Amino acid sequence: MQSRVMCSQCGSPMYVRYGSRQGHRPRPRYVCVDKAAARRAACRSVPTVDVDAAVARLLLELMTPMAVEMTLAIQNELGRIAESEHHPSAAHHPRPL
Repeated sequence: MQSRVMCSQCGSPMYVRYGSRQGHRPRPRYVCVDKAAARRAACRSVPTVDVDAAVARLLLELMTPMAVEMTLAIQNELGRIAESEHHPSAAHHPRPL
């Protein structure tokens, strides 16, 4: 997810930074690259667990049985197209869906 998470304030990509308080385990956070690279305070810093949980919920909502079935059908069709490009004689005898 690193560099795929964008700062909601400035639009810059965010990366993971591990911060810790003395005596505690390091906590990963997404930090805005724009400000962090300039050694200034990040304009946004978000716990990775919050972002990762939100992405997981969204993926689970989108992965309906029909979406999975459609994805597999598209993958199969792309495989057939790639195979016919490598073996031109297969293009004359298409396989049934």
